[in-house]
Amino acid sequence: MRRFAIFAAALLLLVPGRPAQSQVKLSVTGGANLSTLDYHRPWTWHGRALGAAFGFPVSDKWSIQLAGRRSGKGYWEEYGTEGCERMGREPCSTGGGVALTYFEFMVLADRRIELEDRVRLHLLVGPFGGHQGGREHTKTIDFGVVGGAQLEMGLYGNWGLQTGALYTHGFVNTGPIFEYDGRVDTSGANQKTRTLTLRGGLSYSIG
Repeated sequence: MRRFAIFAAALLLLVPGRPAQSQVKLSVTGGANLSTLDYHRPWTWHGRALGAAFGFPVSDKWSIQLAGRRSGKGYWEEYGTEGCERMGREPCSTGGGVALTYFEFMVLADRRIELEDRVRLHLLVGPFGGHQGGREHTKTIDFGVVGGAQLEMGLYGNWGLQTGALYTHGFVNTGPIFEYDGRVDTSGANQKTRTLTLRGGLSYSIG
């Protein structure tokens, strides 16, 4: 997966094109996250994402997008209704999970595909890096690859409407390793961020 992502990003950046005539574009997006921390945890709606990006055209079909966002990651697992009677309320459910908040920076290659007048598809791929400092015993730095697609529809003047999905695949083992009386607990040692963001927002062409 990692080698494929590196190869794809390099291929996108090496594709030749004519000098760009497009404008620099500012985008502001928000959305909901479908997230997990490893392949053994459930995918759940967990957290929100809010960010902004600048797109710099390098040819008539390609742009480089510099993006930053605040993104909630983790998971929530329902354990069922056991213990409801002891708590004296019915119906109820119990569960547990992990909530992480990352500030992320991305450098994305953007392949623009014109569909019809004032409607265009963006294919995005590149690396990301993130930092979180709110959860104890969890690594503060994360990095990995990003991929996604975005549909942009022109509105009035320089304004546009965007909707799409962005998937981030973390490489860092964020899970803690604890030691108790000389014994090592590695139950959280394979936690890696996996997040699919369904998002929408506005864009504005500058210049």
